[in-house]
Amino acid sequence: MPSDDITTTTTTTTKSTPVIAVNNLNFTYGAAAQHKIVLHNVNFELPKGSRTLLVGDNGAGKSTLLRLLAGKHIHPSGTVQCLGRESYFDTTLNEKRAYLSTDWGRKTVAFSGVSSMSVDVAASEMMADTQKEFRARRDELVELLGVDLDWRMHQLSDGQRRRVQIMLQLLRPVDIMLLDEITTDLDLITRQDFLNHLKKEAQVNGTTIVYATHIFDGLDSWPTHLAWIGDGKLLRFGRVEEFPDLQDRFKSGTVAPLLRTIEHWLRSARDEKRKNLLPGMKMTETADFTKDELRGELSGNGYLSGRFNSGYGN
Repeated sequence: MPSDDITTTTTTTTKSTPVIAVNNLNFTYGAAAQHKIVLHNVNFELPKGSRTLLVGDNGAGKSTLLRLLAGKHIHPSGTVQCLGRESYFDTTLNEKRAYLSTDWGRKTVAFSGVSSMSVDVAASEMMADTQKEFRARRDELVELLGVDLDWRMHQLSDGQRRRVQIMLQLLRPVDIMLLDEITTDLDLITRQDFLNHLKKEAQVNGTTIVYATHIFDGLDSWPTHLAWIGDGKLLRFGRVEEFPDLQDRFKSGTVAPLLRTIEHWLRSARDEKRKNLLPGMKMTETADFTKDELRGELSGNGYLSGRFNSGYGN
């Protein structure tokens, strides 16, 4: 069973304002009557120095939640707060949090067909002023990630570009890190070294980290908290020691206990969803409906009326 290495930090922060607080959050892209609800009544708080592993199936709402925490989407007042401030409305938060996703640097520049991470420029020339301001931190990240500052960005592989991206976005120390599948392109050793670096950031500097991933190798002792999202709902949340099934696997010596626990959660949810399937229906068409509800909706002409415009969950 992994030891809790932020006990002191947590004790001193839980009595004050949490670093991250999500309160009765419901979110949809556009008007609820015309678009599906992506997040349903989500509630949780995270203390300073916590490391949260955000898990769930594709399309469950993980990326949307991270973008809300990063201030990328507008939200009802009071529902999403970082450092006691409104996530979207308080722009001073932009210097206190870092949001890394697989989209960064891959969007093309209008009319040019190239992205900011694929132009003919050296890694040392990107965000040059910030690299100069945080030179010691830059050098640490360069060594950690195996970045060559003479690399020309247009000549790099996806994995090499990802290393440069991480280096650039973590140059400035922050209070909150939001990571969305950011380690997917990294090789095994670089990924493990980077995760150890993040753990140190949380322990030493009190950085609060939320990390969404589908890769659980080597993460057994990494998180302090787990958050499982399914169909836009926060199905499980808490400190790792608050999950008896996970702790039983640790105690019994199960290989990859974290992976086995999360796999069990996801498989159980899928099995339950299959029980509610009607003949001819697909898994993606039944996310928020019971058999009785589906029969009612299908009683007309065999078609789920307004399925894509009803505002029901995904």
